[in-house]
Amino acid sequence: MEALSKKKEWLNDEALLENGIKSLSIGTENIYDKLLIYIDLLIKWNKTYNLTSLTSKRDIILLHLLDCLAVANSVKGQKILDVGSGAGLPGLIIAMLNPSSSIELVDKVEKKTAFIKQAKFEMQLKNVEVVNLRVEDLKKPFFYDAIISRAFSDINSFVNLTKHLIKTDGSWFAMKSRKVIFEDLNDIGKKYEIFPVNVPFLDAERYLVKINN
Repeated sequence: MEALSKKKEWLNDEALLENGIKSLSIGTENIYDKLLIYIDLLIKWNKTYNLTSLTSKRDIILLHLLDCLAVANSVKGQKILDVGSGAGLPGLIIAMLNPSSSIELVDKVEKKTAFIKQAKFEMQLKNVEVVNLRVEDLKKPFFYDAIISRAFSDINSFVNLTKHLIKTDGSWFAMKSRKVIFEDLNDIGKKYEIFPVNVPFLDAERYLVKINN
């Protein structure tokens, strides 16, 4: 990882993204082109709607896209829910890497779900559904295999607000920074595992917490 971090200093933005994808050994076709579409769209919308605090292409690549790509293949299932999806992350990335799965993205902020719908269209992701709703109000005639969040809430709240939506043998996934170490996960009352995540070119601690129902 140290070698990658040094390498980022002389790579331009597009090369940074391309090299990051290669380092993660992700072989799905058209990932690079779809991500460039996403970046341009996010920068354009962000000028008006303030969807993210990250404004540069480089920061979006490092802190959003590579961060999500590093965990996307760990989340599997026929039906996956991304809670508090914001600008569509990580849901859009998971959908792109798993075209045979059905990915639903829910967020209570209308401008964010409007952006996700446009990104879905421009990235040509046919396996994505977008819902503008509080997740605790979401009702479905089925249950999800996996539910993931990136910046939604603390893990206890995440699990409690979505437990009516998950399969009996399903799993929750929470993308977290170093602060997860200080969360009291024992209150969840479920078995969990914490996996360190290596994000290409990023010198920061990242973790994926998996909680089994």
